[in-house]
Order: sequence, then C-alpha cells, then structure tokens
Amino acid sequence: MTDIIVAFPVLDDANRIRRLLIRNGYDNVSACSSGAQVINIADEHECGIVICGYKLTDMIYSDLYEMLPADFSMLLLASSEKLHNHNENFHNKSSENKNVIDCHEKPIYLLEMPLKLPLLLNAVNDLLNTQRVNRRKHRQQGDRSEKEKTIITEAKMLLMSERNMTEEQAHRYIQKISMDSGNPMIETAEMIKRLFM
Repeated sequence: MTDIIVAFPVLDDANRIRRLLIRNGYDNVSACSSGAQVINIADEHECGIVICGYKLTDMIYSDLYEMLPADFSMLLLASSEKLHNHNENFHNKSSENKNVIDCHEKPIYLLEMPLKLPLLLNAVNDLLNTQRVNRRKHRQQGDRSEKEKTIITEAKMLLMSERNMTEEQAHRYIQKISMDSGNPMIETAEMIKRLFM
C-alpha cells in the first residue's frame, strides 16, 4: 500500500494539501511539519510519496531525502527561484527533465509554487504509477536466471568503475533507465555493457 505524507513547516499548509488529495480520491494521506515526523511515518510503511516544501521545521528537503526509505519518492514544492538555485547546486547533476533532480539513487520530482491542483494530481499519479511498475519489476527479479543475474552484476560493476557509483547507485541507475525506456532490466544491462566494452 502506498501512503502519501505531506510535510510543510506550517502544519495548516500541509493539512490543506492533505485535504485536497483526500477530496480527489487519495487515501492514507498524513500531514506533518518536521522531517523527523516524516521519517517516523515512512518507517511504518512499505513505500510511499513525500510531498514537501523546501524547508521543514527541523531540516531542508535534501536532508530528508537522504533519510527516506528506498521505496519512497519525493515531490518537492517550492518557488521557482529556490528550485532553480538548488537544482543547479545539487551534488549530482540534474537530468534533462527540468522537473526532476536526478540523484542517481532515486529522483526528486519538482513542482513550482504557487501550486496548481491539476499539476499536483498529475505528479502524484505519475509517482504512484512509477512505484507500481517498480514493485512489479522487483517481484519479477526473483524469476531471473543465473545468466541474467550475472549480466546485471557485470553492468553494475562497469558503472561502479566507469562512473564511480556505489553498487546501490548503479542498481538504481539501471532500474531508472529501464523504467524510463520501458525495456526490461536485463536489456538495459546488456546495453550498458555494450557501451562500456
């Protein structure tokens, strides 16, 4: 089950967005004002989406991002100035999509304030669909042959040596490319091997 956590330093702002989401058919929506509260809620769930502002009462969004469980996505709502400045300064380069900060582990999705409800609902739908696809692919991983597992491992090793990624970053990178292209993970791994060999 996917849960949505809305976090803003002013709890009333978080509750307003929470109510909008509930009115538009989303269940299991929580509201809070601190990163610590987000982490406590996230730790109780399998996966989810965190919709947050640039700064919470106890940390900025990038600190929260680093502490989120692996199967949680982040949707950052901030002014265009903050999004632009922080997107350029983020420790990993941004992707071609100006609405995503590509952190190689998992992307941070961006929405500019003031908030437009249709854009918020589209972003939440996209994140939910992405999580469904990822869970389905994750379940299918158990069905891989030893040969396929070896190819994926070799692709990860190449990314680790050529791009200085950790094993987890390399794995998530392959997953992201696979998801974005609509190709199975094994085909993406084979493509990466061809690129570097």
